[in-house]
Amino acid sequence: MHAHFRAVDNAVDKVRKVNEYVYNGLGVTLDVALDLEEVSKDNELVKELEDTMLQYVNMEREMEQCMKAVELAKDEFNRKYDVNRADTPNIEDIFKEKLSSLEKNNKDSDLDTHPKVKEFREKVWNIHHQGEPMPQTNTQPGSQDEDIIMSQAPAEQTKCPLTLKDMVKPMKSKICGHNYEQEAIMQHISRGRGRAKCPVCGQLLTKADLEHNAVLQHSIKRKNRRK
Repeated sequence: MHAHFRAVDNAVDKVRKVNEYVYNGLGVTLDVALDLEEVSKDNELVKELEDTMLQYVNMEREMEQCMKAVELAKDEFNRKYDVNRADTPNIEDIFKEKLSSLEKNNKDSDLDTHPKVKEFREKVWNIHHQGEPMPQTNTQPGSQDEDIIMSQAPAEQTKCPLTLKDMVKPMKSKICGHNYEQEAIMQHISRGRGRAKCPVCGQLLTKADLEHNAVLQHSIKRKNRRK
């Protein structure tokens, strides 16, 4: 059975590694854009970096759908087919069908409203307009005017709730969104035998619920450079 999945599993492993580079790229792109905006308001290079953010987010979506399609294909293969039958379809063909089904619902507007793209625009805006309402074009069908909305993000928390010091390698909870210093949260969870409460909200966490927050890490480095 494992032989049928080896090719797609190997592909998924490679996608996961690439996804880490994409995530780091998002953080670096934001960091560079903020530095450029500080030097020159409405810098044209910042607009090019916003396009880069959209490309990264699109790549992230493609890779997530790829991994989802693999899981769906493996599940269907295990439920419906006998590997000993001659008419059993190729797992890769099932994967392509699942991937195509996921991709047909993709819309460019989803990229434009992606949280990471919105974060990019808000942080760039706040460089010169901290506390001011951020103009945002309403892209919904039938809309003709621009809506002026308040988009002042709360102050970014750079201190770990466990160590009470600025984080160096921040890890973000995929469940509640809070951030912690990597070593501190890993020890916190280990002491709880694999599960522990978020020190901010009390949500139960495991190590699998954490992800590296490259955007925050670059933001902290940038703040330290300015001191």
